[in-house]
Amino acid sequence: MKILVTGCCGFVGGAVSAWLEKQGEKVYCLDLENNCSSPRHLACDLKFAPGFELFPAKLDAVVHCAATMNRHLKPWEIIAVNTFSTYHLLELGRKTGIKKFIYLSTGGVYGYGEEPCREASPALPTDPYSLSKYQGEILTGQFAEFFNTASLRLFFPYGRGQKRGIFPLFIDKIKNRQPITLNNELGSPRTNPMAIGDLLEVIGLALKSDNPSLTLNAGGKEAVTIKQIAEMLGEKLQIPPLFEVQENPGVSNLLGDISGLKTRLGFVPQISLEQGLEEMLH
Repeated sequence: MKILVTGCCGFVGGAVSAWLEKQGEKVYCLDLENNCSSPRHLACDLKFAPGFELFPAKLDAVVHCAATMNRHLKPWEIIAVNTFSTYHLLELGRKTGIKKFIYLSTGGVYGYGEEPCREASPALPTDPYSLSKYQGEILTGQFAEFFNTASLRLFFPYGRGQKRGIFPLFIDKIKNRQPITLNNELGSPRTNPMAIGDLLEVIGLALKSDNPSLTLNAGGKEAVTIKQIAEMLGEKLQIPPLFEVQENPGVSNLLGDISGLKTRLGFVPQISLEQGLEEMLH
């Protein structure tokens, strides 16, 4: 297949494009940055309507990994960048005759809650990034008349080569003996992070699925608190983490019910958090 992957200079997009290449797919890598090593790299700012002559005349699928979480941007800028880029890619997919559009969303669309969130749970995004990703889901669903779509709600993907997110942040703070800020003494939220190896398998299955419209949680099989993640990293680094508590009563849990992965894609996560952290650090 000819597959366009966006955000190929980032952690998830880079892993997806490399993995698909190994599966024998012809991958076109798109990113705002121009430092991708792929021979089929396209540098493009998707928040503006791109010239479609930049892209192959025919594509089979799009895997949309790109997004901004830049905290220096104003909220409306985050929403504009992420939402407009998704719309422009969906239009590209329609014009190039794709059969599948995979959209990487976030478990943050649910907001915090005590119980694991199911795909049918209400969306209550609490920040501009999560709101923009939910808007992208809605847009993606509206194009289901033209091609099959799948929106994957990711729960803290992690793995080797990751430079942003709580995992590399915690590693850096532990190594530099800086305190990790907790929302409460319990170390909430509890969440179920997904190893990049498992996420790649989910994306591969979603590409092969003939379901016309999927929305699925993509998380790991273990529920842990933020504090427990830091403690596991500290144990592997042989440096006890330092903590400070800044009470935030609005934070509870961010857990995804992943039973849909099994019922809709026939997939059960294989990589334990222990194994995933070991692979990440070595």
